[in-house]
Amino acid sequence: LERQEPRPRVRSIRRPSSTKSSMPMGTPLVFAPAAGRPHLATIVVLHCFTWSGREMAVYRLPRLRAAMPSSVFNCMRVVFLSAPHRPITCFGGRITPSWHDYFTDHGGPEGQPNLEEEINVEHLAWSRSQVHAALDDELARLGVAAPGKLALLGESQGACVALDAALTYPSNNLLAGVFASYGMLYSHSRLPAESKRLPVSAFIGAGDRCIGAGLSLHSFGRMLEAGYSNVHVEVAPRLPHVYEPAAGETDLEYASIARAFDRWGLSTVSSLESKAAAHTAARAPLDTAEMTGSLSAAAISPSDEAQNAVTLSSPAGSGAAAASQPSLDGLQPVPPWQHMPEPERRPPPVPSPELLALVDEAEHRGAEEARAREEADRGEDELVCVGASP
Repeated sequence: LERQEPRPRVRSIRRPSSTKSSMPMGTPLVFAPAAGRPHLATIVVLHCFTWSGREMAVYRLPRLRAAMPSSVFNCMRVVFLSAPHRPITCFGGRITPSWHDYFTDHGGPEGQPNLEEEINVEHLAWSRSQVHAALDDELARLGVAAPGKLALLGESQGACVALDAALTYPSNNLLAGVFASYGMLYSHSRLPAESKRLPVSAFIGAGDRCIGAGLSLHSFGRMLEAGYSNVHVEVAPRLPHVYEPAAGETDLEYASIARAFDRWGLSTVSSLESKAAAHTAARAPLDTAEMTGSLSAAAISPSDEAQNAVTLSSPAGSGAAAASQPSLDGLQPVPPWQHMPEPERRPPPVPSPELLALVDEAEHRGAEEARAREEADRGEDELVCVGASP
């Protein structure tokens, strides 16, 4: 399954569309640990362009559950964040869930997936702040005395935003890691020196016609050049963008996520329970020795470039949601599956009634938690006003 969405490109340019994202976040979906099980870890997930947190939960929660031991999954809290509905400039102002606006669509009719898109960087900054706030909330629930129990995942546009947010998160030394599927590191995203040991893993398809594999690999190479010491990128042969495996087919994307969780110590209950003793609140200082990355692949000929697997790695070891969206009269929404090229279309699996009931419960829990945060924020604002000097 490939959904043809814009390839992200970041430029600090001004465009006639609204630059500030005053639109509210969508309702998050919160899946709690199984009844009677302890809360040992949290996964925060950012959805694709044109999707919502609900769609991401319906179609990705079963795959996440299947990729992990049930003993571990049952002790996890999984949070699917939802981006605002916003008009997209390159789509003529049509509305869709999106972490930011796109000004170009090089991989649409233009057919240039290795050109990075121009996006609204102020929207990106706003989304970054919302993800940071969500990570703050989840760390508070877990307790900072036991770092390494919170991971950030994203797919496609969500992967690009997840990378940007994780690398710039002030407390990212407490994160287990960030995983980016079918995404890239925006050229506008900063690479802070203090984030060089953050575990970063990614999965992309060599046949991706949305965010080209060459563009994505180049962006991760930027991290290696900057001295990032814990970067793992897997490239699957021939795989298109946001591929939906058929029944009985190996789920390459979530197998890659499972390997990342194993590297991060999130794959067994015993490793999670021992994290408080095994981790310190800050990672060790970086070595002064120069970091070098490695790029290995089978011999790639021009005609076979999209069919070879590439593994890119660095040295081993080394705001609150709103219940309603703003009125945007005269603009039409973009259906979630509209941008998939015809030859790659595969209907998504039909969710079971049990799964939909679980998703409904998670959406209700997310809305309740969002309301509680809003009330707490209002209370803090009132205290500030009362204590302010005349």
